[in-house]
Amino acid sequence: MGKDNDAFYQSANGWYKELSKIVNHLRVGIWSYDVIEKKVLYVSKGIEYIYGVNKEVFFNNSDLWKKFIHHDDQSVVEDRQAKLWSGENLLHEYRIVRPNGDIVWVVDETIPILNEHNELVQLVGIIQDNTRQKLIQKKLQETVNYDEVTGAPNRKELQKYFAHIIQKNKQKTLVLNIDLDGFKRINNSLGHMIGDEVLRVAAQRIQHVTGKNGVFFRLESDEFLVVLTTKNLSYEKLLQQIIQEFERPITIGTEEIFLTVSMGICFYPKDGETFDTIMYHVNAALRQAKSYGKNNYQIYTPEMNDESYRLLSIEKDLHYAIEKNELFMVYQPRLALPMNRIVGAEALIRWRHPKWGIVSPAEFISIAEQGNMIDDISTFVFRSVCTQLKRWQQDGYDVKTISLNLSAKNFLNEGLTETIGKIIEDTGVSPQFIEIEITESSILSAETVVKRELEKLKEMGFRIALDDFGTGYSSISYLRRYPIDTLKIDRTFIRDLEKNERDLTIVKNIINLAQDLGMTVVAEGIETVKQYDLIRLNGCNEVQGYLFSKPVMDLKMTNFLEEKVMLSTKNEKDITDERKHKRVILHLPLKAILRKPSLQKSEEIAEVLVENISVKGLKFISPLHLETDVLYTLETNLCGKTITLSGTIVWSENVGFDIYKYGVQFQLSEKDQKLLNSLLKTLKHLVTQSPKSVEGWFIDTNAFSFLKRQYKNKNKQ
Repeated sequence: MGKDNDAFYQSANGWYKELSKIVNHLRVGIWSYDVIEKKVLYVSKGIEYIYGVNKEVFFNNSDLWKKFIHHDDQSVVEDRQAKLWSGENLLHEYRIVRPNGDIVWVVDETIPILNEHNELVQLVGIIQDNTRQKLIQKKLQETVNYDEVTGAPNRKELQKYFAHIIQKNKQKTLVLNIDLDGFKRINNSLGHMIGDEVLRVAAQRIQHVTGKNGVFFRLESDEFLVVLTTKNLSYEKLLQQIIQEFERPITIGTEEIFLTVSMGICFYPKDGETFDTIMYHVNAALRQAKSYGKNNYQIYTPEMNDESYRLLSIEKDLHYAIEKNELFMVYQPRLALPMNRIVGAEALIRWRHPKWGIVSPAEFISIAEQGNMIDDISTFVFRSVCTQLKRWQQDGYDVKTISLNLSAKNFLNEGLTETIGKIIEDTGVSPQFIEIEITESSILSAETVVKRELEKLKEMGFRIALDDFGTGYSSISYLRRYPIDTLKIDRTFIRDLEKNERDLTIVKNIINLAQDLGMTVVAEGIETVKQYDLIRLNGCNEVQGYLFSKPVMDLKMTNFLEEKVMLSTKNEKDITDERKHKRVILHLPLKAILRKPSLQKSEEIAEVLVENISVKGLKFISPLHLETDVLYTLETNLCGKTITLSGTIVWSENVGFDIYKYGVQFQLSEKDQKLLNSLLKTLKHLVTQSPKSVEGWFIDTNAFSFLKRQYKNKNKQ
């Protein structure tokens, strides 16, 4: 028996030593503390990396760790310790200050150990350095929330700032909306580079006048907003000074540019007690100023135009819109890349008002929220969408996802999940086909409640999408804390994608981040072929936008579902060509070796990526600027066969950021055409039925990064 015990202890001791070696190589601090004896039992080597001191000092002074806490975080950290005495784990984040003055963000998790009497006897913890992640998050946040041209905070920051004003007090505050008259003309005639310089100078002049009392924001292209407290402020004098600032020309290089400004003014809380109301009224004042010939300012009054009456009419009539059958749904197709296969749609509500015509939800949803009508409207939306989806499925259409929007107010309704569950039961639709979209502002308005309700909906089988991603205050943290399936990139990043490399970098990183987390990424607001190409090249999963279709009625959506695949409505030449020659759109980019034949030998130029192919030609992309009307050969492997195709580049297009698209017209013998035709029939069948089974030189990495790498490698040679 004694020998067995000795063997056991020797084995355990050896195991403990091996474990200690591993633990001491980790860059995390692991520790243990005896609460009864008030002494430190164990500290791992990693604590030295985090605190910058020898681990032995913690054995000599068990309270030493408290002295490292940043003075701004000390009270909060100490208050949280009370959780441990009730047996609750404590996971929190705070700053420490090393002896050399370095500030380090740490994530600290402490686990309490209780005895049989539920008394706290021991604490075990792990602490790790989180500084790098904090810096990355801060940098991304600055990129998202600040205007690149002027450096001013954007609309999202304005919303947060105004929420702070409302929460803090009811102090009289002036809100000034400034528009640069005729700025679009400058952009169109002199170009965006000079336009950006004009914006920078204009921003500096306005800030020079408003001074430290004013908080300056850039809302959009040529529109700025300033928030000022009006204590001891002569705002009439200030407004005249702004107008005078623009009497001097703005000089950019050899260009002298003359601008005027139109301004709208309103006051908080006199003209409204919410952000949306204040913005509505200050915009009404700005419109009035522009209608008076520009270069002036107007102070908001309720009688300024008919909008006030229209607003009251909409609010009153909205109460009866459902029972009068005035509300209806439209659908915007969602397409899976790269095949442009229709996989579903986003459902959007519209209101056919008997007097005002079609009213946008942007107008009436906020009214519905304020008037406690939003639950009835959301119920109407949910039931309409489920009924239509069931009809499509019964008719044999393959609809994988219909997404719809829920308001922040819906989540405050305790009966939300019960109402939705009843609709699902009544219509017989499986929740897996419904995707519920929430915006970041919805989360901010009631974070705890929204999280709880989303988890319930997720358990019921619904998919959850985060809409307008990238514009919120803590977008990245939402991905970790909420059950998100789909990320919808905000259209503000898509809008300038062709000319703003910074936006492209953000979009690319959002796509990579979301896909690494197992999420589907949807790009909204695709309006041009170049936007579509850049999104597709960077591996986005789905797209939607006016390039393919505006939101349409259910009958038109049914016609789209019959077609299964959608092509751009703005590139008719390509559509006709693809239909005429039965072009096969490849499910993944196909690598090919491009060569230029010469008298002596074929000169290899580069690896390119083929997007689609027919018996008449193919389309490929490359970072190289190639000659047209020159004979090239392309070697690739398709369906397990190595093939060489000869042809001439007949057209080219710069899709942006030094990536070119080329169209090749084949020059093949009749025999080679027949062989290629046979191969393409096989390929088309496989791509349609089982794309993953297609053999060939396909790449599953980011096409944009692949091409840039090829360009760099070529330059090194």
